[in-house]
Amino acid sequence: MEPAIDPTVDYQDLVRSGYNRCSSAYSLARGVRPERKLSLLTSRLAVGARVLDLGCGSGVPIARALADGFTVVGEDASEK
Repeated sequence: MEPAIDPTVDYQDLVRSGYNRCSSAYSLARGVRPERKLSLLTSRLAVGARVLDLGCGSGVPIARALADGFTVVGEDASEK
């Protein structure tokens, strides 16, 4: 597979608008109890550690769960 290199396409906007269109369905599919999946990460961090969540979406449920024991900053390109 070759990288997308069409200079007429704004790929960041393409991804952002795609996530904006599917944000509700994506959030529902994420589940509500991510602690078990996060334990590999959280077991290696000191309490209160700073965590950067890139591509966090709405921040639910991952960033919300991490915020219980850590300082979390989330960044996402989509508005929703």
